[in-house]
Amino acid sequence: MARSKGVKGYSVLSDHAAQRGFFSGKNKLGAKLIFAEEPGYPSLLAEITDAPPFLWVLGNPEWLNRPEIAVVGARNASSLGTPMAHRLAAGLMESRLIVVSGLARSIDAAAHAASLDHGTVAVHAGGVNIVYPAENTTLAKSILTQGARLSEQPIGVSTTAKFFQNPTA
Repeated sequence: MARSKGVKGYSVLSDHAAQRGFFSGKNKLGAKLIFAEEPGYPSLLAEITDAPPFLWVLGNPEWLNRPEIAVVGARNASSLGTPMAHRLAAGLMESRLIVVSGLARSIDAAAHAASLDHGTVAVHAGGVNIVYPAENTTLAKSILTQGARLSEQPIGVSTTAKFFQNPTA
């Protein structure tokens, strides 16, 4: 498009240049950038129509392509909901499934906590360097030893309500 508008000397930024240049200045925490065409990008995620073109990953990216199951639920679960999510995730762990969830309070946090011994993947709504809610900071650090945290948002982007809206609704 830039060439069609008369921009001289334009070239598309290569994956390598993006990884080494543009993105590296923001990446002081050791996050890995995985592009959709690269090995290591979650294979099932790559199959969806609007898959993110790249993901920021903290922790071990190998967790992203193991047998996984999502456990998600209310951020304000009932007094029975949170323990039930914990038991459910523990059972899934025994079945050798990696639990994937958001990093929200209540159901998501219970699922991650129950899955730490076997591995878990936390999906951030904002950048991988911003833990939201802050009450899950210790949990987020624990996930890095036996799992991964990922986001399609650039490093430094704060979580906002628009990340949870369905654009097709």
